[in-house]
Amino acid sequence: MMEAWLCLCILMLCGCTSVKKASQRQPDRPRLSYNDEQRFKYFYLEAVNQQNLGNYDAAFDLYRHCLDIDPNAAEVYFALSAYYAELDADSTSLALMQKAVDLDSDNDIYLERLGITHINANQFSEAAQCYEQLFSLWRHRQGMDKSLPRVCSQKQVPTRLCFSPPLHHRIP
Repeated sequence: MMEAWLCLCILMLCGCTSVKKASQRQPDRPRLSYNDEQRFKYFYLEAVNQQNLGNYDAAFDLYRHCLDIDPNAAEVYFALSAYYAELDADSTSLALMQKAVDLDSDNDIYLERLGITHINANQFSEAAQCYEQLFSLWRHRQGMDKSLPRVCSQKQVPTRLCFSPPLHHRIP
């Protein structure tokens, strides 16, 4: 159980430790007022802090409060998806992760995690779509080749994804 929480913490640190300024967020997102932006930062960083301290219940509640302040915060949806995955609420976790990707489609961590979740749920065509989008953004990343053979072993995966040259041979 402790190993699962450690993995959860590492996952959260990889994808969610930076709070973007409102000006750096997706252009179609409504801009928060200065006070709401400061409140969001405070509660988000406190959620990360509580999570790092092992106070997962408090962190979960703080992340939920962050959504009350900014319902378009992709980093919060991503964080909450990991909690729901740990609680074996896979459909909720997948929906939250998809929402994070919808809100921040250029985030490679979110896309890769969504692809892995689709693979684990045997949703290979959806995983292939994630990886196609991911490869179009980050062709130079070598670590992504590891999940691709499992995706390509399924018949519903586009052949252009599976028979392309290895990632480390592609030109960025």
